[in-house]
Amino acid sequence: MGIIIKLIQNILYVTNDSNDKARSDKQTLIHTLIMFSAFVSTLVLMLLLGKILWNDYLTELVPGIKKVDSVFQLAAIFLLIQLMF
Repeated sequence: MGIIIKLIQNILYVTNDSNDKARSDKQTLIHTLIMFSAFVSTLVLMLLLGKILWNDYLTELVPGIKKVDSVFQLAAIFLLIQLMF
């Protein structure tokens, strides 16, 4: 995790704030990194919550459904459903 933070800091410090375009590019990069990190953290949270709901409730209500062993299985199911629709 520390490597990722240092990489982001290096990307941000490389940009020179001497003109408006560089400042605008830096703000765009910051906003993009914030949106990407928000997307990733939301996805991780939803997958963890989805695994709990799947294993605790769905498997009890629907007899043919098996429990998922990992979050990656749930992510694969999500991706498959997105590709189908």
